[in-house]
Amino acid sequence: PWSVEEFTWNRNGATVDKDDPDAVHTDFVVSDSSGAKVAEVSVSYDGPEDTDTPAEDVAETRANAELITRAPEDLLYLLAYLDHLAGAADAE
Repeated sequence: PWSVEEFTWNRNGATVDKDDPDAVHTDFVVSDSSGAKVAEVSVSYDGPEDTDTPAEDVAETRANAELITRAPEDLLYLLAYLDHLAGAADAE
C-alpha cells in the first residue's frame, strides 16, 4: 500500500510540529510500497495572501494526499471492471 508522510515548516524552513503556531507550510509526501516518492501535495498558510482558512486548507490537502494513496487499488478495480464489460461472457 501507498502511504503519506506529513512535514510542517516554519518561515525559516525548519521543520516544526504540525500544531506549532509558527507553522506556515505543510507538505504531504506520498510514497509507494517500495518507499519511492510518487507525489507531493503542499499548502502554504503564511497569512491572508495564502489563505483565510488554514486549518480547512490543511485538512483538504491531507484528504487529497490520502486519496492519492488509494489510486493503485482504484485503478485495479476499474481495469477489472472494464475487462469484465469488454470481454466477459456475462457482460451486460
